[in-house]
Amino acid sequence: MIDTDIDIDAKGEGDLDVRGLFGTDDAVRPGFSEVRLTVSISGPESPERYEELGPVVESRCPVQVRLRQPHARQ
Repeated sequence: MIDTDIDIDAKGEGDLDVRGLFGTDDAVRPGFSEVRLTVSISGPESPERYEELGPVVESRCPVQVRLRQPHARQ
């Protein structure tokens, strides 16, 4: 049986130049210039075990991959 009593807290913030958002300056790209995510996990495992999980999640997370390639076109 897997213990699913895990608490995940995620916070995101970013830097956005509204001149690009509103189209008032063509030299400013519409979008975030920086995005920062902070995720905290707590549960039945030790903090060290959750720290080990971080790099695995980052390497496989589709959102993380997309954030690493901010100018990629689909």
